[in-house]
Amino acid sequence: MAGLPAPTFDTATIAGVDCHTPAWTLTNTHLLRNPAPQRRDNVVLYGVDGVLGRTSVDDQRTVGLEFFVIGDFTRLGVPNADAIEGVEVNINYLRDNIYRATQDAYGAVPCVVTASDDSVYSGPIQLDDFEVQPGIGARYVFMQVTLTEGELSAVGGS
Repeated sequence: MAGLPAPTFDTATIAGVDCHTPAWTLTNTHLLRNPAPQRRDNVVLYGVDGVLGRTSVDDQRTVGLEFFVIGDFTRLGVPNADAIEGVEVNINYLRDNIYRATQDAYGAVPCVVTASDDSVYSGPIQLDDFEVQPGIGARYVFMQVTLTEGELSAVGGS
């Protein structure tokens, strides 16, 4: 297939949209598989050294995703006659179909990541920001997302 090469690393879909096509690729998919940060409130015991430890719980995680978008091809691999116009069309597709996707009652969309070992992870993410960097013919799009459950859940694979 023409366009950006097929990834040999983690792949993802967000709100049902493939994040790795001939027109764009998510360059840091691995951030979606990091474990949740831990939250705890240790109790200070006055007059005693140290603290009384408390068990931790998973906290939400916010990450910045980076898409590299080109205009030479559509998401389906069809060549665009005008790469400058094509990059705008591709960015609009990402904006309309990921960032403006229908959200659940908690303001989240589904995210599925398939690791290079075929392990699958899934869970809801909230889309917090959408920022397009300047450029001609190829541009970066940054999306800030929040994993409300802290991390995606393993659902199958190797």
